[in-house]
Amino acid sequence: MAEYLRSVMTPEDIDAERRKAEYGASLNVKSEGPSEDDRLTVAGARLFRTMMRGRAGSRATSSSAELYRASRSLLWTSYKIQVMNETGAAPVVPRGGQLAMALGQVAHWLVGLDEWQGEPGGKCISPLKSLYLFGGVGTGKSTLAIAAHYASRQLAGEYKTGMSFGLTSMDQLITKVYGESTLEPVQELSHGNVVLDELRLKHVGYKHFGNDVTIVADILLNRHHVWKQEGRHTIITTNVPPQTGNADHPGLVEAMGDERITDRLFQQYHIIKMTGESFRKL
Repeated sequence: MAEYLRSVMTPEDIDAERRKAEYGASLNVKSEGPSEDDRLTVAGARLFRTMMRGRAGSRATSSSAELYRASRSLLWTSYKIQVMNETGAAPVVPRGGQLAMALGQVAHWLVGLDEWQGEPGGKCISPLKSLYLFGGVGTGKSTLAIAAHYASRQLAGEYKTGMSFGLTSMDQLITKVYGESTLEPVQELSHGNVVLDELRLKHVGYKHFGNDVTIVADILLNRHHVWKQEGRHTIITTNVPPQTGNADHPGLVEAMGDERITDRLFQQYHIIKMTGESFRKL
């Protein structure tokens, strides 16, 4: 019967039947999905986007030299204005001294540079690190941190550097948490980069909610979490050295007595010791 039908079909009929058969066969072919390599690539890209979502990232188009020049100028201007407001005179910063080096390092760090653009002999702070500035009264630690706060906002707005700092006093923050018995002020710090100004040894003794957890521990652990998960940075200023090895003259590590803090402190922070006479006496 099939042979008879083919014998009476025109060439056009035969061609049409062939096309029908090919189409029908194509419907029965099982479509192959993406390969295992393709699936892994897509999943990896999605994982990266999810984990990096909170990180600001720089969109700056200026050269490294231009970014450093802008950062150094804005940082120095902000530093100078603060000192002049307090003393009525411009600050004296000896070339090649400790303060000059700290200004240069922070200027690089604010715009995420890891190759030194300043005077010979300098070394960049890793852009991955936060900052722990400690030293005696009047050595410029708070002035430098607050200068970074103001400069970072201008750099983020004008140069799209992606890192803008808020500013809060540790006295005010701890008093609010302690007085209101709520960690909400600490949680509010999770929204961005922040300067925590004037951490004092006495703050370590403040506890909350009738338990043994200190407010300072909560703050430091919170800031470590957002640093690790979202790349948010913290600048701490304090007269408390990170560690002394002497229980009679404790640093933060000895005062806290918490291995969680010790481990995270040295992982997260680049430590800058501010030295010299008080600028308020000069």
